[in-house]
Amino acid sequence: MLKIGDPELLLLLAVHAVTGIASETVADMLWDEARADPPGDLRKKRSKLRLKLRRLVPDLPADPLPGDAYKGEKVVLLDTWVVSSDVHEFAELLDLAHGLKPPDAIEAYEAALALYRGDLPDASDMRKYRWMYDADPQIALGRRGELRAMHKEARLKLAGLLAEGPESGLAHAEELYSALCGEDLDNEHLWTALFRIHERTGSSLGLESAVRRFRDAQVELGTTNVTDIDRVPLPPNLERLVQQIRRRIGGTTAEHTAGGD
Repeated sequence: MLKIGDPELLLLLAVHAVTGIASETVADMLWDEARADPPGDLRKKRSKLRLKLRRLVPDLPADPLPGDAYKGEKVVLLDTWVVSSDVHEFAELLDLAHGLKPPDAIEAYEAALALYRGDLPDASDMRKYRWMYDADPQIALGRRGELRAMHKEARLKLAGLLAEGPESGLAHAEELYSALCGEDLDNEHLWTALFRIHERTGSSLGLESAVRRFRDAQVELGTTNVTDIDRVPLPPNLERLVQQIRRRIGGTTAEHTAGGD
């Protein structure tokens, strides 16, 4: 993208949703000062970008920036059948995954997550434009938050599918849940899912390590005054679950009962 002399419009469309952006909004983002003919100036900018794209990719099968309307409003967009960004592909893969059977959904989620390599736009050579951070609607900041939430949701979905699937996917499920627990230290549902993974794998060592991590997290969060990590009490529901798993997989059931001596 940055091989184009003036990539601003392409970058703006690439980070936005595939539905495009209202023409008036695009003009407001591109130009801070008042324009005598915003629609005409925008048409010229689109035409220049279209020519640059055709020069770089001579065999484009169709117009990459078609005129279109969305819900009765004229919008500027990229024809994603012709040219798309990794942001578009990421979002499309997540939409596709919702309607697929588990094996195909796993593949779609993994492909989407492989595209997510950092915050948007955060490359060292990224040019800065006013609409990214300084002017409403602050596309970079707004989309960054949206994409982070989508990324987390995708990891949750993938972890759940892997946890319910064949044993071959349990190691990856453990990695995902372990990372998610680290990001959301007091989310008991995530810790429960992580403990259940160790139940399925029969790993008492993994379970005890996860329990210790949870206890350490409670100290970090300040939810307990107990300083001995091994004696930090678990919430009653997690304590019951851990004891049940220990009995099932042969782990230690008597050591350091929560809050005991």
